[in-house]
Amino acid sequence: MNRFLAPFTMLVLAITMSISALAGTIKKDTVTLSQDVQLNGTTIPAGDYKVTCETNGTTAQVKFMQGKKEVASATGHTKELGQKMPTARVLLTNSGGVASLQELDLTGTTTGVVFGSAMANSGE
Repeated sequence: MNRFLAPFTMLVLAITMSISALAGTIKKDTVTLSQDVQLNGTTIPAGDYKVTCETNGTTAQVKFMQGKKEVASATGHTKELGQKMPTARVLLTNSGGVASLQELDLTGTTTGVVFGSAMANSGE
């Protein structure tokens, strides 16, 4: 009986690990924007937001929420930061007087998310 139990247990463990790897990682954080910011064609007014970031491989889906209302969402590419971020950080680019979200780095992670034209320059 033990001859069959050990391989079966290993198979179940391997399947479980594969499924969890495919599911991606979800990170949540709070971000304060000091000015209005464009993301994916949507203006996010200055203020405090709960951010959810779901990564799957090199792709990330980010949502900015106020309460239960989704204010904006966008898909970006992941970028290795080399160190854990002590606090959330947003990197903006300013084109024609309008600030656009270029990169979002969440607290306690070593992975950032790059959006828009910055994705082509991220090396991912």
